[in-house]
Amino acid sequence: MKIKNIIRLVVVTFCLSITTSSCSDWLAVDMEDAIMEDKLYETNEGFLSSLNGIYTSMNENYASTLGMGVIDVMAQYYNVSQNSSHSFYVYANYKFSDATFESMSEKLWTKQYSLIANLNSLLEHCDESGSALNAIYYPIVKGEALALRAMLHFDLLRLYGPIYNSVTESNSTIPYHETSAKEILPLLSAKEVIEKVITDLTSASELLKNDPIRTEGVMDGDSENPNEDSQLRYRQYRLNYYAVQALLARAYQWKGARGDAYKIVSDLIKENKKNEVFPWTLKSSVQASSNPDRLFSTEVIFGLYNISRVNLYDRHFKESASISNGLTFVGDDFTDDY
Repeated sequence: MKIKNIIRLVVVTFCLSITTSSCSDWLAVDMEDAIMEDKLYETNEGFLSSLNGIYTSMNENYASTLGMGVIDVMAQYYNVSQNSSHSFYVYANYKFSDATFESMSEKLWTKQYSLIANLNSLLEHCDESGSALNAIYYPIVKGEALALRAMLHFDLLRLYGPIYNSVTESNSTIPYHETSAKEILPLLSAKEVIEKVITDLTSASELLKNDPIRTEGVMDGDSENPNEDSQLRYRQYRLNYYAVQALLARAYQWKGARGDAYKIVSDLIKENKKNEVFPWTLKSSVQASSNPDRLFSTEVIFGLYNISRVNLYDRHFKESASISNGLTFVGDDFTDDY
């Protein structure tokens, strides 16, 4: 079964699960969810908590399937294709019709769109009349939410869509959800999806143009001012301005617009060289006998914080070495070749 057929299978399965359940029960749950949602966004802290929750929930896919697991095996980073007893054997041999593969694909698809639905709800509340979101946080919260929506769709497009070119750009790929409405949307062409990704990232970049990371750096630590909270600190753990620009460059490159990608990355490199927001990791930090920084963490533009990362690493690789920082790397660094 081709991956694009798995998409249709998931959509159909989702539709059947709704139609076969009790209508009254479903409406009751829907009403309860709406009440809880409204309560959440009654305060500025509710907006921040919602966004933080989305970042945390991203670890369910990005710390496993989209991180050091299934996708790496399918990319042939590890040689397990001859070991039929290996838990990743199905993925290494691209057995798309296997029940294990289909289950993984369905969970991945469902989780990504669940996160997108939460982002759309957050975005809609940002622009409501009388929104409780503080003006200081508005561009940060909305900018990051738009960028996350683009990133999640972009990864789905790269997973389920074609290798992009003038011939395949009209191929049907995935739906692009821009509202919280509970409805099945049509599959868009690869070209339509990547244009929406670029639109969201461009809007996010404009909102984040005054991101404090550009003047204050990543602020990887609590403020010395006891009255200052940490919501605008630890910017390398958020889709900050630099991360959004790097992601926009990737989208342009994927589309084949290399000139646009080059312009963005050139400007980022120049700005980083001037401000040293992401300095080169010191050799001494990498080779330290205790807690070595093998992630080159100072060079990471964006990562998710995952307190279970070491456990995940040990489970896959059976290593006991201590690794510093809680980053699950999902973004780009300035060493990437665009």
